[in-house]
Amino acid sequence: MPKKANKKINKKKLLIFLIILCIVIIIISIIILQILGMKPKKNTSAMVVPFSAILFEEEYTGEIPESTFYKELYTISDYLSNLSKDLKKQSDLEKYYKKRKNELEGNLGIEELLEFKDLANYLKAHDVSETELAYCSYERNSLVKNTYYSDFGMKFVYKNEQEIELKVKFLNKRYENKPMIKILAKDIK
Repeated sequence: MPKKANKKINKKKLLIFLIILCIVIIIISIIILQILGMKPKKNTSAMVVPFSAILFEEEYTGEIPESTFYKELYTISDYLSNLSKDLKKQSDLEKYYKKRKNELEGNLGIEELLEFKDLANYLKAHDVSETELAYCSYERNSLVKNTYYSDFGMKFVYKNEQEIELKVKFLNKRYENKPMIKILAKDIK
């Protein structure tokens, strides 16, 4: 009988030892990665999924898949930081808009000078130029479905803790002559 009890104790000790060993290996791996300055790979699917994605998916009734929206958010989040950096140096917004009209329409869906000026002034006041996106979130119950777009609020929070709140217009279904997504300063109709 004592040998069976001894084997049970040995199995328990072995299990505890293996668990501790795994924890130590994980901790050492984390420390080594920090020392070497290595980070895990970024999201390879090139999507930004908001914290409140489930709420968005419940409220959005358009025909375009939500995954398309998340891919568009990835482009936007990266572009806003670069745009904010460029705008620091700009005094003539009209000239800047005319020079980059196609780029602005392709990345942010901005089709008019007034839309750009409002967004540019907002971004100048909320500098996100030297940082990357930490997370974004969909504003609950803000979705309004119109003829072409569903309009709603989004909050983008950057790693420097700067927050920007923008109005997003996402197509309800595909149209040849309409941008998939539009990003506007929040107060724009």
